[in-house]
Amino acid sequence: MKLRLLALATSLAFASGAHALTPAEIESARTAGSLKEIYFSGASALRLSFAAYMAEVCDTATLHVFFDSAAGSAHRAYGCTLAKAVGNYGIGTQVVVYKRDAGGSGQGVNPVATATAIDHMNITSAGCSAVASNPNFTDIQSPNYLCGGTVKKVSDAGISDVEPDMLNQAPNLPDGASPADLSSLSVKPFVQGIFGVAVNKQAYLALQKTQGLDNAGAIDESDAKRPSLPTTFVRAMLTGGLSATTTTKRGWGQVISEAVDASVNTKQFNVCRRAPGSGTQAASNIYFAQNPCAGDSKIEPLRTQGTIAASGSGPYAVVEGAGTGNVETCLGTTVNGISGAYGIAVLGRENNPLANGGDKGYRYVKLDGAEPVRWNATTQKGATTGDYDFVFESTIQYNTNYLTDADKVAFVTAIGTNVPKPAALAAADADTQQGVMSPSGAWASLGQYPALTAAAKPFASRVARTAAQSCTVLKLVR
Repeated sequence: MKLRLLALATSLAFASGAHALTPAEIESARTAGSLKEIYFSGASALRLSFAAYMAEVCDTATLHVFFDSAAGSAHRAYGCTLAKAVGNYGIGTQVVVYKRDAGGSGQGVNPVATATAIDHMNITSAGCSAVASNPNFTDIQSPNYLCGGTVKKVSDAGISDVEPDMLNQAPNLPDGASPADLSSLSVKPFVQGIFGVAVNKQAYLALQKTQGLDNAGAIDESDAKRPSLPTTFVRAMLTGGLSATTTTKRGWGQVISEAVDASVNTKQFNVCRRAPGSGTQAASNIYFAQNPCAGDSKIEPLRTQGTIAASGSGPYAVVEGAGTGNVETCLGTTVNGISGAYGIAVLGRENNPLANGGDKGYRYVKLDGAEPVRWNATTQKGATTGDYDFVFESTIQYNTNYLTDADKVAFVTAIGTNVPKPAALAAADADTQQGVMSPSGAWASLGQYPALTAAAKPFASRVARTAAQSCTVLKLVR
């Protein structure tokens, strides 16, 4: 499942003369007019699922992965010759597909609707450097080249974790932006995204010890030993409803025992979150604060303040990041790097803190005892059947007034149609698979749920909110 270039595939590739699409070859094809370049922006929470689909349709012997930096937080791109036809682009077509993550879902809505040029990665021989440790394609999360330069381009299409209207109003509208006219957008459902609440490893171990789930004083990594947090506690943490004092005991001490951590009641509340415009943040605002859904009853999420620490006079420290990678670094490196510090964040579940044998320093917790997984074959429970409900449907959209190239429209349409299919999600990188589900409309043609194949069932969602209305409740629909 790990979408790696196997030795056999490598030997066959060399035998056929196939070779990776390097920056020099990209420049040459661009000059010749044979290169197809398609620009996407938005939804950094879905960046791995998007990349996994590119690995499915590309000839992996020609595929190269481009990051803007070692972490790839802001921009990524995928260059290859197609091994499968996508839209009107046939097998053998040279393509580069750009994915801007910076700014999150809001960059897949407002600038798409207004046809405004924004920064996208610029792949050139002079501006890109090879990553020596990864000379050939091995994994969608490992870059072959780092390309730090950008160029202004209007995105051909955008992706957002929730429908565009949710990103077009407070508190999700990017700072300084005005609501856009969305009438020119062609909006289609994409995948269902599963979101999770994560804490840094120090907090995770303290929770496990408190709940009797640790492994002799160390973290137990099994799903069965995953600790749980009350939704009410997370809501208070994200909206400023806690106080770190020994008299109120309305802080980390509500969920972590003093026998585990004697100073727990004075622990600072470190919150790592996304900036306005993020679809992940919009999902968090809707789920935990009913904002903008509940009118006068909505709660305002906390914004930037304080300094990350173990204990402090804050008692809050809130750090906002432009992309998912920034939040992962804030929680798993910054917070977890301070002895005794506890922190919390909301992330898309396609992000695996233990991906590729690494450790990003954070772990996902249960919410009210519900496990944040797409499907658990052992318990026969998961988000697909509504046992876990922190779920929202993403959308893919393009500006019908701007995108008039029929071939590009067909490519964008094919992405929107094919990525959500159960078979595509089942073939994706295993690290991404807990974070995405196939909406019922994407697998409707396959028949009723009992008739699905064993491979399709774990990815076929049977729940949904009302179409394009994220403020509605999640309900069983199939």
